[in-house]
Amino acid sequence: MSAPKLEGSDPKPQLLKAFDSEPPKFDHQVEGLHASFQAWKRQDRPLLVNDVGVVNRQYARFTKNMPSVRAFYAVKCSPDDLLITTLRDNGAGFDCATGAELRQVLAKGVNPEDIIFANPIKNVPDLLYAREQGVKKMTFDNADEVMKIKQNFPEAELVLRLLPDDSGSLMRFGSKFGAPLDSARELFALCRRLGMKMIGVSFHIGSGCFDSSKYEQAISMCRSAFTLAEEVGLPPLRFLDLGGGFPGNPNPNESTRNVEGVTPSFEEFAGVIERSLAKYFPVGEFRDLEIIAEPGRYFATAWGTLFAGVQGKRAVKTDGNTQKFLYYINDGVYGSFNCIIFDHAHPNPIPYKEYFAKAVTKSQVVLNNHNNNKKVSFQTAEFSTTTVRPCLGTIFGPTCDSMDVVVQDHQLPELFLGDTLVFEHMGAYTTASGTEFNGCKRPLIRYIHSGRS
Repeated sequence: MSAPKLEGSDPKPQLLKAFDSEPPKFDHQVEGLHASFQAWKRQDRPLLVNDVGVVNRQYARFTKNMPSVRAFYAVKCSPDDLLITTLRDNGAGFDCATGAELRQVLAKGVNPEDIIFANPIKNVPDLLYAREQGVKKMTFDNADEVMKIKQNFPEAELVLRLLPDDSGSLMRFGSKFGAPLDSARELFALCRRLGMKMIGVSFHIGSGCFDSSKYEQAISMCRSAFTLAEEVGLPPLRFLDLGGGFPGNPNPNESTRNVEGVTPSFEEFAGVIERSLAKYFPVGEFRDLEIIAEPGRYFATAWGTLFAGVQGKRAVKTDGNTQKFLYYINDGVYGSFNCIIFDHAHPNPIPYKEYFAKAVTKSQVVLNNHNNNKKVSFQTAEFSTTTVRPCLGTIFGPTCDSMDVVVQDHQLPELFLGDTLVFEHMGAYTTASGTEFNGCKRPLIRYIHSGRS
């Protein structure tokens, strides 16, 4: 029996399956993205294509550059089932912040020992659930939390979250979490008096870090904390959690621009961390030390590519001879682009044909048109920047809220109703916190597995 034809879709229904089977494989990511959109091609909602191949490549890159550190994926970044199982199969652990995240990860067969309950402030029902499931590793940063854990999960393995200098990050967490080093002695002494099991310390440099030197400062602080724990009579600490803050750029040794200037490459961060670990935690002295990090956007950012349709257009007058258009697309800041408000994102809209023209040239592949199985060339497409004079465009989301602005005064070739825009690197902190405000649909999510970018 053949698969039913979906409304508004083209053939190739195998490309439309959600996570109920293995994602279709492609040699190059561009082939999978093109095939996925051609198989859908609807304008009533956006399309997000997630690429498992990106996650696999990022994991291999992580272990190559930081061989002494194990990745515990920060689930909140993108709590996607396939992303979780892909990282599980690669050997990652998981950073969970709530009972719901614990349930999701445990349901995927993850060993409780491969999870850290990394929210310094936990509610009692979640603590009891963690105890029931044997998820022992958890963070804290104050005496009240220690007492709560003692009452509800006395067998827990405690990790003191310290307060680092997070001034080198776009999103700073120090105002909410983290114990200053000068309070560590008192907290260690409390844990000793209560008979709690202290296993180590952690920190989080902040999300979107652009200053790699902050990691060395934080690792040095952790070494001081290990000494303080020993001085109050605790057994030797054996666990060090480096937190997150790693960039999501998937290109090795490539830095990127941000609002503060430049975000270094992951390789630069990894080099600083490995040198700092060797300096402050030499293997000979800390032979049994378990070291983890909590990357989130590092794995999730580049696995998601968003396709959004133009569903409205308005020409406006400007001073001088500049032509300007207002465009209205089917995703916005209440949906995937909440990252603009909460994550300091600066989306870059690329017309569909222009995107594939450049991607095909870069990857040296030829695409198929799934309507008639003919080869497709975009080099002479109407959106080619070499043949169309760009004009200013402001892109709004689909809601009736005037603050629903995706991009303002951006140079674009003129767009038309039914055109599609492509937004790269839309996998982290996007759909995870998106809503359906005003009844606007979230993106349809589809999966591919590419061998190369």
